[in-house]
Amino acid sequence: MNTRETIGGYLETMGVRHEWSPLLSQFHVCLTVDEGETVRLVVDWNRRYLWIHASGLATAPQRGKLPVLEHLLTENWGRVLPKLAWDRRDGEIRASVAVPCSEGPPTFEQFRQALTDFGKAVAEIRAALPGVLQKARTFSGQSEERIVEAADLRNLGRDLVKLAETHEILPMYVREDLLERLIVACGGPRRQVLLVGESGTGKNALVHAMAQRVAEKTKRMQDAGLTERRIYEVVPASLQSSVLYAHELENKIQLVAENCMEEQAILFIDQIHEATTAGSCSDKPDRSVASLLLPFLSRNEITVIGATDDAGLKHMRKAIPRFVDCFHVVEVPESDTGQTLMIVRDRIGTLETQEGGPAIEFSSGIEERLIELSNRFLRSRRQPGKALELLNEVVANQLEERPGEAVTQGDVDRAVCSLSGLRRELVDARVPLTRAEVEGALTEEVIGQPAAVSAVTDCILRYKAELTPDDRPVARLFLAGPTGSGKTQLAKGLARFLFGAEDALIRYDMSEFAGAEGFAKLCGTRGFGGEPGRLVQDVAVRPFAVVLFDEIEKAHPSVFNALLQVLGEGRMTDETGRTGSFLNTVLVMTSNIGSHLYSRNPLGFAAEPRRRVDAAEIETEMAQRFPREFIGRISDIVCFQPLDQTTVRQIAGREIDALSRRAGLANRNIGLVASEEVIDHVVRTGYDRANGARGMQRAVEQFVTTAVAELVAEHPYIRDACVELSVSDERVVASRRD
Repeated sequence: MNTRETIGGYLETMGVRHEWSPLLSQFHVCLTVDEGETVRLVVDWNRRYLWIHASGLATAPQRGKLPVLEHLLTENWGRVLPKLAWDRRDGEIRASVAVPCSEGPPTFEQFRQALTDFGKAVAEIRAALPGVLQKARTFSGQSEERIVEAADLRNLGRDLVKLAETHEILPMYVREDLLERLIVACGGPRRQVLLVGESGTGKNALVHAMAQRVAEKTKRMQDAGLTERRIYEVVPASLQSSVLYAHELENKIQLVAENCMEEQAILFIDQIHEATTAGSCSDKPDRSVASLLLPFLSRNEITVIGATDDAGLKHMRKAIPRFVDCFHVVEVPESDTGQTLMIVRDRIGTLETQEGGPAIEFSSGIEERLIELSNRFLRSRRQPGKALELLNEVVANQLEERPGEAVTQGDVDRAVCSLSGLRRELVDARVPLTRAEVEGALTEEVIGQPAAVSAVTDCILRYKAELTPDDRPVARLFLAGPTGSGKTQLAKGLARFLFGAEDALIRYDMSEFAGAEGFAKLCGTRGFGGEPGRLVQDVAVRPFAVVLFDEIEKAHPSVFNALLQVLGEGRMTDETGRTGSFLNTVLVMTSNIGSHLYSRNPLGFAAEPRRRVDAAEIETEMAQRFPREFIGRISDIVCFQPLDQTTVRQIAGREIDALSRRAGLANRNIGLVASEEVIDHVVRTGYDRANGARGMQRAVEQFVTTAVAELVAEHPYIRDACVELSVSDERVVASRRD
């Protein structure tokens, strides 16, 4: 029996009125549902599904488009009728349901249940539709009002010409050749301009200067026909703001374009590469802000100035090539020293003579010092932006700390320290920094590793003497040694010494990035909905930091390839196109690689001290685990040696001393005195050959801290006292010394 005969038999058995259409090869069914209501349905099939359709449930007016209607329908009946939709072409509401039949016609019970449920749902929809349509009309009207308001150019961004007219944008020195190219492009036949340059090169300043000339109605602006234009500064996020549904973005971009044409306005879109993903959604990844603007740009109906960097341009070419083709590209290179000096002098002159605010006096040589220190320490940015950024920091500090006094070169040094967190000795070349000072500070952090401390000290002194490469991170250290020998502790101490705080350490446990997904977590995911990588995000928040890759050998091999760019060029572009600079960071990689070398005993005596290992042996081991290009980009391989008994006891004593500096004891002026037996007990319980001193802090917490806590809890008024620590019955006991 074929499918037609089977379904016809089912309908006969159910007593349902039906008619076979040989032309369309389908059954027309008249089904009676609850309360005697009749619905008309169509049943047809293909090789995979038997379909039940209901058309003409109602006709929704096309005027206003009622885009929310589909959402309201599926919200109430989508689970029962997954193919429920409103056809915008003819305004008709239709519904369908599918019954799988790839292995033959459905059973009678399956067919009866599907037909009955479908008929009841259709009847419900038909009864409820008047209310749904009214709700959709109301919501659509509110949506239209909201989008019209959001598309108003005055709500979308800043009117730069108006700000220039009211002197809220100050006159500034800009490179006239670049400004002329911008003016010519905006007044030419292809009116889209893309300013491409790294952060700080002055892309925004060029547009602001153009707005200044428009406000002044200069002869050059009159000749270019730009005196009546307005320039609105927006970002891609503002173009998609107030949008709740995909169709609303289309409506908003249409209205924005119409407003630009009506007002002869120029849109200046900063970070325009973000427009290639802004507004797109999972079911319409191609409906981004950029793709919606594309038709207006290709027809030259509106004028757009975009700003991006090289990585952003590359991202746009890959995402929407035709969007980039609409623009005339103007490269904005970094200003040279002479140009930067002119720009800084112009800004200082404005600050010295400004009206409506405190005039600021600057001592001689400030311009050169700003350029010198910004070149050295703000290496991730470009001139003139970084010199002006440093100037702004100097002025802010001066107004807050020493208002009315002249700005000196020392104030510039302090501003660099404020921006970076670097200690004064590393910023001011006139302040000496000796090897003994550095080694002393690091030895307080890591005991018993003089060779490792000396190697890291070398890196710091090279940085102080300005002998590190300008195009690479400050240092790229590979710390190798047994577990618990102080590698991570040295990284923490390095962060405290350089930047004055342990939170200047960005730490990654590389075991988190061991799987294939590890690369995506660290470096981001590409394509629609791509997530930015943690590495670029973290260094953007903290550009001056020690970046620690703990147990680097556990990372997925693809991570090593990704880090080649960081180690070699001091920058990284993640999978989403975002670029992060590592030029002001110290990269530290720790590893237990080669740990087996330390346990080799050439004579075989267990009591003999463990052998020392040098950098050459570690590099041989590294060659078996890491790409040679990766090893070649490391500046220093630092070897940590196993801890001897004397060192372990010193570490135990240091941990107990650290306990005495905690608030609960320091605020009460309570000192601790530990006996040799206490030190032995902590060493015995907190140190083992396999894990080194890693368990020392836990042992101090478990035995010493607990003993002191018991004493303080029992005697809450104890003050200005000395507490002795001793061992009794394998327990540490704390008692007050009389």
